[in-house]
Amino acid sequence: MSNTKPDALTGEPLSAEEEAFYAAMAEDAEADDYGPEPGSTGLALEGAEAAAAARAELDAILGTDELDAATRRGRPSLSKAGGVSPRFQVRLAADQGEALARRAAGEDRKPAELLRDGATVYLRLAADDGAGQIVAAALEEYAARLEQEAAQPERRADALSARSRAALARSVRSDLAQLIHH
Repeated sequence: MSNTKPDALTGEPLSAEEEAFYAAMAEDAEADDYGPEPGSTGLALEGAEAAAAARAELDAILGTDELDAATRRGRPSLSKAGGVSPRFQVRLAADQGEALARRAAGEDRKPAELLRDGATVYLRLAADDGAGQIVAAALEEYAARLEQEAAQPERRADALSARSRAALARSVRSDLAQLIHH
């Protein structure tokens, strides 16, 4: 007997295997041939026992790693070792919030990413391992060149050529990249 109705979920006609499966289920239901699985007590499990049995069943089907990934709640950890990432709530002045939103949109990033980068830079600068000195030296060099340019207005166009500005910018960005990813 061929099923002329489409599957209720997909709208597609049932395959021969699906028709046979549903026909067998219908026969069992009509024969009232339902009962506990072989080897089962037939009693309903509750609470932790039910959760453990369900987990074991899903583990057998999916595998432990896939099941753990599927049932993990919340956002992925930002920590290298995993676990819970600390969360901080920060209030900003309206102009800071607007500037942060514009910068994040311009870089196609989330504001939280920019704040994490800012915290990383600050903490690296504040560390006693000399990393802050790298950035301080680069900024000093930049400031010295700007002062030199300002002191000689007649040579302003030549004092800091586009090439030297680009080289200085690359140097500062490189120093910052080393600081952030150190």
